[in-house]
Amino acid sequence: MINEALQSFFTEKNGYQPTLGLQVQSDSKNSLTELNLYYTQKELESFLAFRLEGLSPYSLGWPRRAALAFWEHTHGVISKGHMEALRTYALDTFHGSKTHAKFLSYARAFLTYLAKTWLDIRFESFKMFLEMPKAAKSSKRMTERIVTLRRAERSEGSQREA
Repeated sequence: MINEALQSFFTEKNGYQPTLGLQVQSDSKNSLTELNLYYTQKELESFLAFRLEGLSPYSLGWPRRAALAFWEHTHGVISKGHMEALRTYALDTFHGSKTHAKFLSYARAFLTYLAKTWLDIRFESFKMFLEMPKAAKSSKRMTERIVTLRRAERSEGSQREA
C-alpha cells in the first residue's frame, strides 16, 4: 500500500519510475576476473625495504623470498589468475600452515600497500584469492582421566570396604 502510494507520487509529480531492490550489471568490466591492475618493481622494492626496516638479520630471508616469488608470479600485473597462481605456488612449495600463512600474509600486505599508495581500493579486492585453505578441525577424544559418576560411586564403595 505504501509502495503503491510512493509509486504513484513519483510517477505523477516527477515522471520518475523508482526501482525497488538491488540491480546488478552483468558487464564484464566490473568483474574481478577481467580486471588487471599494474604496479612496478620499484614499488615492490619500496615495500620490501619498508618491511625489512628494523628486523634482525635472521628475519630478512622470508620477506625477500616472498617479494621475489610475488614478482616472478605477477610480473607487475595484479589479476585473478596471477593471484591464484601465487597462492597455488605457496601451497605447493611450502609445507606447513604457518609457512603458508607467512607467505600469503606478505602478499596480502603488499596489496594493502598498493591500495593505500595508489588510493585505489580495487587492489584489496584481490586479497580473497590469497586466503588460507580451510582446515578441518579435529575433535579431541575424551581421556580416561575424566571421572564419571558411576566410576566415582565404585571408587567410594571400594574405599568403604577397606
